[in-house]
Amino acid sequence: MGPLARGRRRVVHQLPSTLPPDVLHVGWTPLARLLPRTAGLVHHGGIGTLAHAIRAGVPQLIVPFAHDQPDNANRVRALGIAERLDRRRFTAERAARALDGLLGDVQVRARCAVYAARVDFARAAEEACDVIEAAAHGGSDPAPPGPAPPRMP
Repeated sequence: MGPLARGRRRVVHQLPSTLPPDVLHVGWTPLARLLPRTAGLVHHGGIGTLAHAIRAGVPQLIVPFAHDQPDNANRVRALGIAERLDRRRFTAERAARALDGLLGDVQVRARCAVYAARVDFARAAEEACDVIEAAAHGGSDPAPPGPAPPRMP
């Protein structure tokens, strides 16, 4: 592992029972409680995990496997808040190098904070309900919400 990844506790899923002392194996964990305490996240690129990581302002290393995961990984990489590592090329050394790059980049951290401030799950649910209700009643789309959030350069 690189210098930034060393000395940090790792939380992992689905591993053997014999683990190094700096690895904490947990069962299901609510990401909303875990992620604000993490420096970075390595995951498969599922949209739920990705959304929670953005909300927490956590840099992501995504190792996609199937379905929408490769596209999700490409999109957050384009935002500058994640890196993608092909699962067939995954090694501990490559992952550590990618994490070191993410965790050591002040601009990545700043972009993560900007996007985290823009995530509002409750507002998104309200807007989705408004659209569904309008469609169910044969109405047109509801008026768009207030001004759009600022775009990242």
